[in-house]
Amino acid sequence: MKDSAASATPVDDQGRLLGDFACQRCGYNLRSLLPTGICVECGTPIARSLHGRNLAASDPRWLDVLASGFVILWISALIAAGAAVLTVVRESISTLPVWLDATLSALMFVTGVVGCWRLTTPEPDALKPERPINARIIFRYAFGIAVVGSFFLAVVPTWFGLSMSSRLFNLVTIALALCGAIGLGALLVHVHDLARRLNDRGLALLAIMAEFTLVVTVIGFAVFASNFHFKILHSQLLGPLVASNFGVMVAHSIVRFASYWGAAVFSAMLLVLLPLFWKRIADTAALARRTWASPSPTPTLSSSLTPSTTPSATDTPRPAQ
Repeated sequence: MKDSAASATPVDDQGRLLGDFACQRCGYNLRSLLPTGICVECGTPIARSLHGRNLAASDPRWLDVLASGFVILWISALIAAGAAVLTVVRESISTLPVWLDATLSALMFVTGVVGCWRLTTPEPDALKPERPINARIIFRYAFGIAVVGSFFLAVVPTWFGLSMSSRLFNLVTIALALCGAIGLGALLVHVHDLARRLNDRGLALLAIMAEFTLVVTVIGFAVFASNFHFKILHSQLLGPLVASNFGVMVAHSIVRFASYWGAAVFSAMLLVLLPLFWKRIADTAALARRTWASPSPTPTLSSSLTPSTTPSATDTPRPAQ
């Protein structure tokens, strides 16, 4: 099935553009050029301007990098889930070796950093320059700091016998948790944008649901941790709402339920979301190899798949009015 935007593009008997179409990069009027050609002003394939931001018209090599980032991050999430299970099991089986935790942390560190870096690779030859601060950049550095910091916090004391005060440990843990939460939030915003560029409403909706679950989880843990350290549920601010011990118990239970179950639901959604995006991006990369810079996402076998890199003399368009 041909792309609806491409198939609706008005062309003359020779297949040249009839309407005024601006190049998405330089704004040049592409009128009277072949859709399979390039902009004579900046060299951008005309098909990219006709497709807009659709990932099917992006560089397939970049899409391959994104797909590998999703699958590596998925492996990192599986390792993190295994580490969480190990923590629960250790309460019953105290004979488990300590180095096992450090090894899982090291594996999670390597896969997390590599997956994060590949998933946030900037798009080459992008039609429009991205903003200096965006979800991709925030995810790359905030999540990277959280992963690297967590690695040193878990591995270095175990392997080298170093120690730190409990107060410093708690402060570092809170800071890393905040960076991780910010990074995960930016990741979901980033993948939501990718879902929109894929024209996949299902993935976009799943990303929004994961964002909401993350917000609930972070708020729940923040209140839970604050009450644990500062007893805010007993403070004058919330005293009228939870004046009795029963009120404190109910509020504490709600917060704990929201935080722990929210974390469990978010983790499950992330384990589902990452492989779905990996499969979708990989399929789009395969499609992009067949349609790279062609006027239609699914051309016939006889159609040209590779546009010429230099315009012919007859391809000279009329200048923009």
